[in-house]
Amino acid sequence: MKSVHLIIILLFLASCNREKIKLGIKLEPGSKHITEAKILIGENGQFGRMEFTIEDEVVSADESGTHQMNFYYRRMSMEIQGQSYDSDFPDQGQFSRLVHQQLSFLFNKPMKGIVKSNGETKIIEDFTQWPGYDELNPKIAKSFEESFSHRNISLPTDEITEGDSWTANVERESNGMLMDMDMTYTLKSVSDDEIVIDLRGTMKSKSGMSMTGNITGEMILDGQTHYNKSVKMDFDMKAQGQSIPMSIVMETTKEE
Repeated sequence: MKSVHLIIILLFLASCNREKIKLGIKLEPGSKHITEAKILIGENGQFGRMEFTIEDEVVSADESGTHQMNFYYRRMSMEIQGQSYDSDFPDQGQFSRLVHQQLSFLFNKPMKGIVKSNGETKIIEDFTQWPGYDELNPKIAKSFEESFSHRNISLPTDEITEGDSWTANVERESNGMLMDMDMTYTLKSVSDDEIVIDLRGTMKSKSGMSMTGNITGEMILDGQTHYNKSVKMDFDMKAQGQSIPMSIVMETTKEE
């Protein structure tokens, strides 16, 4: 009986001594990062795939933890129903030339954005002031902005320890469809190099085609800056009685 009490006491002391951590992004002005992303729709991308490269540059950071950023689309490729496009090789076929005609002026130009200390990433660029905007479908510009939303994570305002969870409700719009996502984040581990966070959630459409789904994944943050190092998310979506899996993988590295 004494041994049982001792175990309980030791477990209690261990839980009390778990190190607390305050999560919050803190980037140095002038630092740059490269993000490589891949999106697959359907098993192994059978319904479509997209890859893109984004560079970001920290312009400034204030005391509240809001970072003024420049984002650059460096490259994009996609495959949809047998048609393909690669911004590095835009003349390979009529489909590719047509897509590039609509998107080309967006590449390698700074898009103003903000990254808050809680992880919220938002593009604030006014595309209507860009030369060539009249030729761009506004929905395409919107989709470019939305591609940054997968970097978002709602970091908690309070200090937490390993094993703690927190929740957030997120609304995202894609191709005119408004999605409501209820997310649960769990702090899995903390080290000097990285912070591992488990992602779980559900999603449903609020407009457009009826769609529901479950979300699982993992996010790894840099142990010092708490900025994204990688994001892996799997979506098990159901629409009109059909199951449509989707996966998103993002890897971010700091430019030296």
